[in-house]
Amino acid sequence: MIAKEAINIILILFCFSLISCKVSDDGDNISHTTSWIGRKVEFPQELLLLNGTKFLPYKKLKNQLLKGETVVSIVDASCTSCILDHLNRTDSLFQHLRDEEDNVIFILNVKRNDSASFMVSIRPFIKAKGYILWDSNYYFERSNDVITSSIINRTFLLNTYGEIILIGNPLYQPDLMDVYRKALKDMK
Repeated sequence: MIAKEAINIILILFCFSLISCKVSDDGDNISHTTSWIGRKVEFPQELLLLNGTKFLPYKKLKNQLLKGETVVSIVDASCTSCILDHLNRTDSLFQHLRDEEDNVIFILNVKRNDSASFMVSIRPFIKAKGYILWDSNYYFERSNDVITSSIINRTFLLNTYGEIILIGNPLYQPDLMDVYRKALKDMK
């Protein structure tokens, strides 16, 4: 009986590893994203601020959120791994790199059909201190033309004018840690 339970647990873990997020560049790297440098980023009014279990209209809080330099990271919140391995860890990393006046904003892509399930089963795993903007239809990526399948290139730094000045996630590219630290310091 114990052997059967062990096999079931191994099969479940194997299935989770097959469907969980993977860090890959998929050939969608520097050549595609370098055109983003200098691009002004807009935050569409359709975004909602996720505050615990409540949603607040983002446009009312826009000025408060976009003061100072801003790190933006786009997360497809389709699995627990995306939250635990990407969102929470990326947030923790940038909380150590930034000053208090700098912001960390996560664009959380959650399909409308998955919203209720997400709120019940995955949202409780969010431990991030950064702001979380709920995007139910890829509004942010489409309106700013920053669509990429590469989890590495879905994190970038905005200057005080809202322009992209740095692309990449030091969580997956450790050499960027010092680059982000210097960029945040130099903009002061």
